[in-house]
Amino acid sequence: MAGPKLEIYRMAVYLMFPVVAFYYFNLPEYRAKHVEPHGLYPPKELVYQSGGPNGIPQTEVELRARLEQIREERRAMRLAREAAAAAAAPAEGEGSTEEAEEVDSASATPVTDHLLAKGALSG
Repeated sequence: MAGPKLEIYRMAVYLMFPVVAFYYFNLPEYRAKHVEPHGLYPPKELVYQSGGPNGIPQTEVELRARLEQIREERRAMRLAREAAAAAAAPAEGEGSTEEAEEVDSASATPVTDHLLAKGALSG
C-alpha cells in the first residue's frame, strides 16, 4: 500500500482538476478564441433586440406588453380548442361527452397539442 503522502497528493489532484478546468475554460480569452468563431450562439443583435418576437423585453412596459400578448395567444388557442371540441362532440342523446372532455383535458397546453398532432401521445 502507498503511504499517506500519496493519498494526500491524489486527493489534491482530484480536487484541483475540476477547479483548474473551470478556471481555464471560462476565461474570456478562451471563449473569444475557441467558442465564438464557430457561431454556436446567435448574434447579440438578434438576441438582445428590444421588442419583437425573438427579443428580450428591456423595460417593464415591454415585459407587460409581451406577457399580455402571450396571454391573448393562449386565450385564442383555448377558444379554438373549445370550439373544435364542441363541433366534434356528438349531439345530445347520441352518446356521452366524456370522451370530448378527456381529449380537451389532455390537450391543455401547446406542447401536448403539438405532440398529439404528431401522434406521439395517445389521446
